[in-house]
Amino acid sequence: MDLAPATETAPDYRRVVLASVFALLLGSAITVLIHECGHWVAGALLGNPSTLYSFAVSHAGEMTPQAVAIAALAGPAVSLVLGLLMTYWTPLRARGGTAHLLWLWVGFTSLQEAVAYLVITPFGAGDTAVANDALGGGFIAAMVALALGILGMFWQARRFAGHVARFAGEDLRLARSYAWFPWLIAIGWMVAVQIVMLSITPMTSTLGEKIIIAIASIAMTVFAPMSFIFLGKLLGDTPVEPLRLPPFPTGLAIGYALMLILGVVLAFAAPTIG
Repeated sequence: MDLAPATETAPDYRRVVLASVFALLLGSAITVLIHECGHWVAGALLGNPSTLYSFAVSHAGEMTPQAVAIAALAGPAVSLVLGLLMTYWTPLRARGGTAHLLWLWVGFTSLQEAVAYLVITPFGAGDTAVANDALGGGFIAAMVALALGILGMFWQARRFAGHVARFAGEDLRLARSYAWFPWLIAIGWMVAVQIVMLSITPMTSTLGEKIIIAIASIAMTVFAPMSFIFLGKLLGDTPVEPLRLPPFPTGLAIGYALMLILGVVLAFAAPTIG
């Protein structure tokens, strides 16, 4: 696939928005699947039959409090390690195409998923809250998790802003095309997809769990709009590395369509291991 040369004088904003929207959608879908596979494999290794859905995992049989905590923390731990690896090691950077853009969205959404769970720990929802309750961590541990999560969100936003500044140079509209507009476009679609998946899956869940699942897409991508807190000081002061993007991100679109199909398959097939 031929890539059009980047031009600093007349950037194609529509091209950038399309590429970033599909990179965000595909990247976040990959992040969620890898996160859930962490729970899935951990539960099986602990000796409990574990069933994988497109957005959650259920464990059968009796589990000790320690096993509950390990299975719950396995997902955020996988997301944390993957996110740190992919946001600090960027082997596709020199190519400057859609693959590099996808790499960044996977890395930052993975890291943000781990951070977001820390933030909601005091509210009794999510993986870290389950682990905290199982281990008897109590209020103080939950508040420590909240503080770390908030710090992590701003840290994420600052680091992501650096990449947006690299791509956009001094062009604020171009920066918005990479991060702000794609986020606005994608989150509504992502929440709608989660609601559809919740409606068709045989897995039972509480209303609170359904709400957390539905809004998870916003939580795991919030670093994108937050990055604009820091962009003002970075635009124009960061060496510019504009991406070379195709007129339409066909590969990203096909990849996301396949992930949607996989999500539907998992909703009905729900494979069990262990």
